[in-house]
Amino acid sequence: MIEGRKEVPKKSDSENEDLIWIHAASLGEFEQGRPIIEQIKKDYPNKKILLSFFSPSGYNIMKDYAEVDEVCYIPFDTRKKAKQFIERKNPALVIFIKYEFWFNFLIELNLKQIPVVFVSAIFREDQFFFKKRGNWFLNKLKKVDYFFVQNDKSKIILENNGIQNCSIAGDTRFDAVITNSNSDYQNDLINEFLLGKKSIIFGSTWEEDQALIVKLINSGKLGSKKIIIAPHEINSSKIEKLVETINIQVGRYSKKEVSSQVLIIDQIGILKYLYRFCDLAYIGGGFGVGIHNTLEAIVYKVPVIFGPNFKKFDEAINMINNGIGFYISNYEEFEARIIAFQKLDSQFDLTLKINKFITENKGAANVILEYLKKKKYL
Repeated sequence: MIEGRKEVPKKSDSENEDLIWIHAASLGEFEQGRPIIEQIKKDYPNKKILLSFFSPSGYNIMKDYAEVDEVCYIPFDTRKKAKQFIERKNPALVIFIKYEFWFNFLIELNLKQIPVVFVSAIFREDQFFFKKRGNWFLNKLKKVDYFFVQNDKSKIILENNGIQNCSIAGDTRFDAVITNSNSDYQNDLINEFLLGKKSIIFGSTWEEDQALIVKLINSGKLGSKKIIIAPHEINSSKIEKLVETINIQVGRYSKKEVSSQVLIIDQIGILKYLYRFCDLAYIGGGFGVGIHNTLEAIVYKVPVIFGPNFKKFDEAINMINNGIGFYISNYEEFEARIIAFQKLDSQFDLTLKINKFITENKGAANVILEYLKKKKYL
C-alpha cells in the first residue's frame, strides 16, 4: 500500500471536466461498483472514469481494467493529501462503494460542492459515528448527497440519526454476478479435469476451512467426486503444505496437472467463473474474519455452505432464510451437510428457490443509474 501510493502524484491529471471518480476498498467492493462503471461507460462513452482502491488486492488485479480511464490508489486520508488529490483530479461526481467513509475527503468534496453518492452501503448501530463521541464524523455524513443502502435496517439507522437522503436499492453485486454467469467463459483445463462431471468447489478457503476439507477428503467419503479447492492465499509454501496433507492425487492449476481427483486453483481472478462447473459450493472465511462472496456461487443455481461467521452479511442471512444457504459450525456438521447433498438425486426445488431469490434481488444498479441521470450527475 505504501509503495503503490508513491505513484499517485505521478499519475497524469484528467483534462476532462466531467470526470467521474469511483472508489472501492478492494476487489469485493469493486465488484459492487462494476455494473455501474460499465453501464456509465456504455451510455456515456465520452465521460472519463477514475477508479481508485485502498487495498493492493484490488489495485494489483484491476490496474489494467479497460472500462476506466485511470486506476490508482486513494491517498491516505490526511487533509493535505485529500486536498491535493481532489484539486488535481477535480471530479464532477464521486461514488463511494459500501464502507468507504474517509473524513478528510468528505470535507474537501463538500467544500468544493462536488456531489458524493454512496452505493450498496450498509450501516450498523455499533458503528463509531452513531455513538455520542462520533458526532463530529456523523456531521460530515449528513452532508453526503445521497446514500443507496442495501437493507431496511441501514435506512432506519440513517433516518434515526438525522439522514433522510437515503433509499434502499439493494446490493449491486447481484447485477455483477449475473453478468459474470452470463459471460461466455471457456476453460479447457477445467473441462479436461472434470471429464464431463460436476465438482464440489471449496472457494476462498483459509487454513481453518482447509482443515475440514482435508479431513473429509482423506476420509474417503466423497468417493470419486471431483474436487476443486481455491485457497484465498496462493503463495507457494501454503499451497505446498495443503497438497502434502491430502492423501489422494492432487494437481495444481498453474502446472496444468489435471489428471487428478483434486485440483488446486493457484491463480487469482477465475474463481467467480468456476462455480459454473460445480453442483455444490463451500465458501471459506466463516471460521475467521467473515465469509467471502457467496453470490458468485449462488448465481449458478447451486446451494452454498459456509462457516459460522456470517452474521454481518445480509445476503448469507437471506440465503439461510430462503433455504438455499447453509451454515456449519464444526466438522461433524460440515461432513453431514456435504454428504447429504451428494446423495440428493435432484436439486429441482432448490433451483426454483434460488431463481426466485436472484430475481427478487437484481436491479440495484439500474435504480442508482436512474437517480444519477435524474439529478443530472451524468
